[in-house]
Amino acid sequence: MKKRGVSPLLSTVLIIAFVVVLAAFIFGWGKGYIEDLTESAGEKTEEKIFCLQSVGFEISTLCYSSDKGTLKVGVDNRGKKDITGLIFRIKYLDGSADAVLSGTEKVKSGTFPIKEANLEVFEVEYDKTKNLKEIEIIPKGILKQGKEVTCIESSELEQIYNEC
Repeated sequence: MKKRGVSPLLSTVLIIAFVVVLAAFIFGWGKGYIEDLTESAGEKTEEKIFCLQSVGFEISTLCYSSDKGTLKVGVDNRGKKDITGLIFRIKYLDGSADAVLSGTEKVKSGTFPIKEANLEVFEVEYDKTKNLKEIEIIPKGILKQGKEVTCIESSELEQIYNEC
């Protein structure tokens, strides 16, 4: 009895078909992956440009009240867009830090948005059992699409020296 295998021609056709299907699958997956990466990079670039060109401020007042355990922080909006929120990173001499978000109970005064060319004064609680070192203030703004972004690129760092 003779054993017969698959003809060389048929095996070649099957291998080529398998490779074509595999390549189509890989290209389809790769195209979606690259599009997602490109879209994500485009959004991040837009956010960075927005922050660097449109969101800017200056700390006009900075002092602390050791009795009340609060910082008085004057934020002068020098950018082209409204500042819709702030993150106050209070750093202490022992190396620890507190992050205080605007809109929380630790921010006693100040309102949003801070309009272009306007000044707003905030009273922010801190841990009065620790020695203050500096404060970093990170602004937030809103893109044209309505998305709020945190602008780390536009943050300001200031030493805390003066008592109110």
